[in-house]
Amino acid sequence: MILRKIASIFKRKKREGYEKLDNNDEFDHFLETIEPKPKEEREFDLVLFGATGYTGGFAAEYLARNYGVKISWAIAGRSQKKLATVK
Repeated sequence: MILRKIASIFKRKKREGYEKLDNNDEFDHFLETIEPKPKEEREFDLVLFGATGYTGGFAAEYLARNYGVKISWAIAGRSQKKLATVK
């Protein structure tokens, strides 16, 4: 949600002619990557970022207990080793 808000601000600035965003391929690629995919194309219904942190651990446990396999969900974090312990 935050990325979408940032993207909308940058899109508006680009429309207004903000010089630094003109002909910026890197920025255009950024906008393409944060646009949400249609529901049919998504691999997961939900991705829990920060799953290895204190609060993320509680959130992962909650999802596992309450949703299990009812929805398709994944965990994400900065450390592959720590993610293995959350699983």
